[in-house]
Formats: sequence, C-alpha cells, structure tokens
Amino acid sequence: MKTYLDTSALAKWYLNEQESERFAAWMIEQDDTHISTLTVTELRCLLARRERTKELGEASAQQIFATFMFYQK
Repeated sequence: MKTYLDTSALAKWYLNEQESERFAAWMIEQDDTHISTLTVTELRCLLARRERTKELGEASAQQIFATFMFYQK
C-alpha cells in the first residue's frame, strides 16, 4: 500500500520532536512511501524557521535538507 507523508511527519523523522521515536519505528515498517512536491518547499521553510528561532544551526539545517534531498532521488 502507498503511504503519503506530509511535512509534519517528515519533521519527526529528521528532527528530534515529540513522538519522533514512535514515528521512526512506524516508518521503518513502511515499504512504499511518497511525498508531494510541495513537501520539499515546506520542509525547507520549516528548517529556515528553525534557523531563525535558533532552534537549529545553519549547518545542521543544510545537512538535514541535503540528506532529505538525497533520499528523494
């Protein structure tokens, strides 16, 4: 079955958020995941917001986004 992930779900995968461990355990069991093209933009905006609020450093945000994009290929 196809599973579509939204940006809030991906935030749990890439960032240490509430319920991250639970989501990671669920995610590992999925074998056919998909995202919307809009999710790429939304995740970049989320990371930029975390940079502005000092919750995330610039280098960390860039690394997270690069990792995300690598797995989108």
